[in-house]
Amino acid sequence: MVEIRDEHYEWAAIDRLGKMLKFPHSRFKTTHTYSTFTAILCWTTQRIRTSPIRPGNDINVRPAPENDPNFHVFDAIQIALHNESIEGFFGKLPKASGNLNSVRLEDDCGSPISALSFLVALRNAVAHGDGRSVKPVNRPNQLVGFEFKLSSPRNFPKWSSVTQLNRRAQVQLAGKMADVFCEKFREQHSVTESDLVSIVESE
Repeated sequence: MVEIRDEHYEWAAIDRLGKMLKFPHSRFKTTHTYSTFTAILCWTTQRIRTSPIRPGNDINVRPAPENDPNFHVFDAIQIALHNESIEGFFGKLPKASGNLNSVRLEDDCGSPISALSFLVALRNAVAHGDGRSVKPVNRPNQLVGFEFKLSSPRNFPKWSSVTQLNRRAQVQLAGKMADVFCEKFREQHSVTESDLVSIVESE
């Protein structure tokens, strides 16, 4: 794999991880997908929330950090997530058996949970979690996904859930974040297809 140049460091690692989602390890597909899923989730959520949105406060008066030329590029993703429902941003998750891919869509007051609230809760579960908050989901002799204990982030409307995601759902969620993250960057910078090839392809 060739180097990641300085001018592309903001997005090139996520672009590679997004591609890895589609080509998991043949023997450890579910575990490989989970590791890639968590890496994408943690990186992108951290970057887009440089100046976190607090529900109930005016999003237009948040302080923009100094010396961050890409702040508005990635903050636009946070705003889009804040304004969309879970299914509005990520789409409906694939149907699966049992409780797999069943996501809570409304908060304790019956209002739609924002995609941002869901994403941050999921990031918190994997970033601060261990075997007490993230557990394997098994079928006879097979690991099919992972279970996450989710709760609303601080300052967001209250909700909590236990959410099970199989490999396809993790690919859909993390793949969407990777795609949007990289597309937003490329919209604002002169990155061409030839640049992508030279960065992404192995020698």
